[in-house]
Amino acid sequence: MELSRRRLLRLREDLRRWGALRFLHRRVMRLLKPVLTVHFAKLRPLRPPSPEQLVVPAGFSIRIPTEDDLKAAAQDPHLQMSPRFVSNACRRHDICVAAYFDNRMVAYVWRAHQPCPHASGLWVEFPEPYRYGYKALTLEDYRGLHLQPVLGLFSDDVSLARGATLGLSLIETHNYSSLALAKRNGSKTVGMSGWITLFGRTITFRSPGLRKQGIGFAFRGGNEV
Repeated sequence: MELSRRRLLRLREDLRRWGALRFLHRRVMRLLKPVLTVHFAKLRPLRPPSPEQLVVPAGFSIRIPTEDDLKAAAQDPHLQMSPRFVSNACRRHDICVAAYFDNRMVAYVWRAHQPCPHASGLWVEFPEPYRYGYKALTLEDYRGLHLQPVLGLFSDDVSLARGATLGLSLIETHNYSSLALAKRNGSKTVGMSGWITLFGRTITFRSPGLRKQGIGFAFRGGNEV
């Protein structure tokens, strides 16, 4: 009874927050997820951040963790990074930028500068000079401090040093919070990509503009995530 009540309250909050049409779209896409997933491709130019943009609350620090730091973080289940994930990401030379408080990792983002796995044999393909952003998390006790925007700007500086000039993100069409953040940081929608799964077979698709640029999901098999 209590579970049903909480679920009803969440539905009402979503309806109030997003409006009827977006609420309906979100419900439909969640129901269709076993067979259909669609992402917006968002793109923005990378620019060096100003020192003022990298300010964090007192007691916090931003840095690029070492591989040993990441292996230690993988032991914390709240951070949702398995040892296998860390090992594979480091082998591909992906970069993690993390926020620390009292020497504990409390938020992070990952950046890839070459094609990387998404899930269940699906990879995200993109050419140079693109940089792909994925897997961002902030521990619940530290949300609301706007750590993610600072992590994103810090990672822009790192990516620019590696020769990337354009930041790519792929966001599900009903992930309204992430879409709002992308809009605030100046990202523009440049197409759509996703996949259909029927009878055990996965078929990827991408809009013509993304196909021309070599951006989007592709099925390669295996699972490195």
